[in-house]
Amino acid sequence: MRPPPDSRAWIDVSATALRANLRQVVEAVGPDPWVVPMVKADGYGLGALDVVRALQPLAPAAWGVASVDEGIALRDGGVVGPIIVFSPTPRQTLRAAVEFDLALAVSDLAALEALIRAAERRGRRARVHVEVDTGMGRAGFPAEAIDVWGSRAGALLRAEAVRWEGLYTHFHSADEVGGPGVDEQLATFGAVVEALDPPPDVRLHTANSAAAFRLGGDAGGARPGIFVYGGGVGRDLPAPRPVASVRARVVRVVDVEPG
Repeated sequence: MRPPPDSRAWIDVSATALRANLRQVVEAVGPDPWVVPMVKADGYGLGALDVVRALQPLAPAAWGVASVDEGIALRDGGVVGPIIVFSPTPRQTLRAAVEFDLALAVSDLAALEALIRAAERRGRRARVHVEVDTGMGRAGFPAEAIDVWGSRAGALLRAEAVRWEGLYTHFHSADEVGGPGVDEQLATFGAVVEALDPPPDVRLHTANSAAAFRLGGDAGGARPGIFVYGGGVGRDLPAPRPVASVRARVVRVVDVEPG
């Protein structure tokens, strides 16, 4: 898109580079990739709807956002495919999440119970991805307390008003050389999966951008973020193509003496 002729400065965004970067992630986690590009924070500041339109030809499994409001904005923009809200959700937004058919990540029993009640009141099924905290410390059911919450969560996730779609964790250091902690987090996550014994159609996904390259097909699924937008994710990992360039018009040229 050309900038207005009177613009002093603007940002060029390459849709071709966006697609090329996502394609690298898809190829890394093949041959049956399940990839959810993150378009949170208005597509990392580049315009979420524009990013979705640019990436749509690659047919991602879903779109990832950080809030219900972001998911609704995509729906209002005409996005009809699956949208997953990956951050814990305020209770007052649950009704809207169900109404706009947004899948929600849940991190505790109270949130799961509240979501089920909201779905039942609307006569809908709540779409759920269960996050497990294996060391990131940001969100998720605590893996070390599976004996406390596992049985109750397992029962709730099989309720009539729930469509249990995913079970996942997030790595804290996959971008570092050697991925310290990745193996330990994977083992911890595996123990939780075994305890919860999800149905075969529940998608297990673990990988951010860096982990997608480190784990390949063992990731189960990937949720790439900054790499898609041109940000590096590890000095020993593939480099993305630049996506955004800041431009400005030359308005004055001055010759000066050396020094």
